[in-house]
Amino acid sequence: MRIRRWPWRPADALAVGLAVVMIAGSTAVSWLTVFPPDGHVTFVDIEWYRRALDEVAAGRPMSSQLNYPPISLVMLSPLRGLPALTGEQLWAGASIAVGLLLAAITVRAATAGSGRDHAVRHGAIGMAIAAPLVLLSFPVSFNLTTGQLSIFVMALALVDASGQLPRRFQGSLVGVAAALKLTPLIFIPYYALTRQWRQLGVATATFGTLGALGFALFPQDSVDFWLHPGAAAQVAGSSHLNVTILGILLQWPGDSVPVRIAWLALAAGAGAAAFWRARAHFLRGEQFQAAVVIGIASTVISPLGWSHYQQWQVVAAVWLILSGRPRNIAWGALLYVLFCGPYSMAVFGALRDMPLGVAGRAAIMIASLVVCLTGLPHSPGQPAVDADLATDYSAAQGKDGLSLANR
Repeated sequence: MRIRRWPWRPADALAVGLAVVMIAGSTAVSWLTVFPPDGHVTFVDIEWYRRALDEVAAGRPMSSQLNYPPISLVMLSPLRGLPALTGEQLWAGASIAVGLLLAAITVRAATAGSGRDHAVRHGAIGMAIAAPLVLLSFPVSFNLTTGQLSIFVMALALVDASGQLPRRFQGSLVGVAAALKLTPLIFIPYYALTRQWRQLGVATATFGTLGALGFALFPQDSVDFWLHPGAAAQVAGSSHLNVTILGILLQWPGDSVPVRIAWLALAAGAGAAAFWRARAHFLRGEQFQAAVVIGIASTVISPLGWSHYQQWQVVAAVWLILSGRPRNIAWGALLYVLFCGPYSMAVFGALRDMPLGVAGRAAIMIASLVVCLTGLPHSPGQPAVDADLATDYSAAQGKDGLSLANR
């Protein structure tokens, strides 16, 4: 049997070479940002993680240093056993690799309808654009320079909910992500709304199993976290780095009962719109867009949403830029500007305490709300409904006999 080989054109080789250069360059810049030549390294969050590990090892409560589910200590534990610099280098290297994974997933989603004849070229050009945009964005850079856990949590949820896993494993990584940080629990009602019952069951069971393991390994810390939360003061969230609906309202006009009521109303409306838009994406077979819309919603409707949570918005912006449609490119470029380094350094730094800084941070929140309310564009060349998803969803309708095509 003769095996057909796809032709390798000079343009493909040029595109691959460009991708390699851009990936290597953006990786090097990211590494030097984290480990500058002057040797001055500050990983604020890694230091918090180490102190929490030290507290638990000494028999003191984890909550005095860290308000994460106690099972997260298992993932963080190598930071205490390794030499400080080695642990930081491994953490930073893994974070950069995950950033490149996010870029690759975004490129794959954006070029899904490009056809095999140009798949190599489009994929390589996509990575040449996506790698630096993702790695050098403010949310990812902020995650890298602080040594945050968020990029791993976000990647677990995106890989799972966007359909990158074999179907029998879908839901498992969302459960793991939610066990490390609670924010990905937003995908549980998403699974229910889209009647992905298997994914719902797997995610819930994984989350519950890891939570139970946390109780077994760290009983007192688990009781403190789940039954006596020690971070109630954080719900105020008035820090300038908190760009949720509540965070912006607390910065202006300030905290009050009407402000809290307004937050609840706006968050409920934005959440409902995001779930509705995500459901529509799912029904069209657009799992990537559905996952990103839900992820963005999680960063604006909760009480707290630090800058390193907004990697979802960066992925959305890059996907729009790579879509090839002029209107999408313009919207993606505008969205990306709000999460690029210079803009963020201005509104979180030089303009921090000025009205213009508050307005600039409000623009970040409003842009995220727009995605929740409108969803993302339809994928060019995407079939109306993915066959496997249609089979699962139709089977879940029970006796009503309604198919996806009629909804």
